[in-house]
Amino acid sequence: VDRLLRRAPAPPTPKRMYLPVLHGLDGAVRTRVVLFHWHEGGDPPEPIDVRADLLALDGTRIAVWHAAIAAGTSAVLDVAALDGVEGLGDRGTLKLVLDAERVGSLRPYFHLVTPGGITSTHEKSSPKRMAVGERRYFWTFPVGAGPQGSRAWFYAVNAVPAPLTGRKLVWHATDGEELRTPFPELELDQAALIPLHEHFPRIGTGGVGGSVRLTPTTHVAGHILRHDHETDRWRVQHL
Repeated sequence: VDRLLRRAPAPPTPKRMYLPVLHGLDGAVRTRVVLFHWHEGGDPPEPIDVRADLLALDGTRIAVWHAAIAAGTSAVLDVAALDGVEGLGDRGTLKLVLDAERVGSLRPYFHLVTPGGITSTHEKSSPKRMAVGERRYFWTFPVGAGPQGSRAWFYAVNAVPAPLTGRKLVWHATDGEELRTPFPELELDQAALIPLHEHFPRIGTGGVGGSVRLTPTTHVAGHILRHDHETDRWRVQHL
């Protein structure tokens, strides 16, 4: 019996995914998420249970949303419709917890909805080993040399138990300029939305290309967000 117990597989760890939330930023931006439980052929699987925690940037839970999504159906979460969302402020995190061994096509599609249109991207699944510490990644934010600048933010959340400390954001322009700014220390589920155009003003003025990177190397769940004020167009990209 003891041998059988030792060989029994561990239950699957719930999948955790993180999305940035903008709620009323600039007066009109709102966030919603679409989840579709894809299924093709054979007997349909059981519905997948999803929990969404709306978190302030400091990790405080503001609201909770639950759904059981049957195969072949969708669920839409509009952050503005959550109870208690008024306590969020204009930015935060949506932490999705999926009770499923395989995420498959339930991967969430993230929308920023504004008068200028709808911007969409998707989130990736969490690391297989949540106890991981250092990982060999540079999170790099490319900046193009356009005729005019734009506001740009780096959203990052600490998705692993180890505290995130001692990091910096480094701006390196194509003409050789290099600037550094400290990155906030983050515990598990805490996030930061860094206005890069304030720390590195040439990003907001345009005319120069370059990149911003997080160093030393580490693992965070991150997104790039850009806003063209003239056209009121947002762009968002998963790192």
